[in-house]
Amino acid sequence: ENPEVPTFELTVLIRTGAMYEPKDKAGLADMTAHLMREGGVEGMTAKELDEKLAFLAGEISITVDGSRGTATLFCLSKDMDEGLDLFKKVLRAPVFDDGALKRYRTDVLSELEQRNSSTSSIESREWQFLMYGDHPCTMPYRRTEASVNSITRDDMIAFHKKYFFPKNFIFAVSGDFKIEDVIEKLDGMLAGWPDQPLELAAVPMDISDPTPGVYMIAKEDVNQSRIRLGHIGVTRDIPDQYALLVMNDILGGG
Repeated sequence: ENPEVPTFELTVLIRTGAMYEPKDKAGLADMTAHLMREGGVEGMTAKELDEKLAFLAGEISITVDGSRGTATLFCLSKDMDEGLDLFKKVLRAPVFDDGALKRYRTDVLSELEQRNSSTSSIESREWQFLMYGDHPCTMPYRRTEASVNSITRDDMIAFHKKYFFPKNFIFAVSGDFKIEDVIEKLDGMLAGWPDQPLELAAVPMDISDPTPGVYMIAKEDVNQSRIRLGHIGVTRDIPDQYALLVMNDILGGG
């Protein structure tokens, strides 16, 4: 609870991620998230949703990165009910409009055409492959023209159905409200939304040390070079996490 400003903010974490998509459908998680917000919902086009949110001075966004999905709602506290109603539509009832799919596919393919124009883009992408090989965490870097063109509306419907249901959500809420009221409203938002089992592919915990060596990528149309030196680091949950952050800053990593 925070009554200082009359706003309401809700974040939902979803247990999903690009690491769970098939390699031949690389890009599916990102495209599903984009179309959930920009591809219309039942009874409302994307433009109508935008206009309604603009009228409420609200925002809804949704993303799926390598290891999780995130959906957010921001609105004024007085508009909480309307905001939650729109948010539920985006989470539960996206229609994945074919026109929006074609437009976004064109945008993604255009990005792929440009991805080798930047030395930093090349370096960061190829570094992931050198460090992690075929590990699922490299999936966000594996989009190709073939994989993007292969993604269909039915693929997105199946991805959404598999991961977007109440038991797979974690809610974080802040703003001008009473906790009891918000819990009641969230219960109402989730009412009638069936749960289901979730079977996730096992993510390998052991990552082989990368092969030592010097790896060169020549780009003749630039007059600068980038050099990166490193090795596999640590997992996120080790007890020494903060000591390592301090050490890293002392060594110049800040």
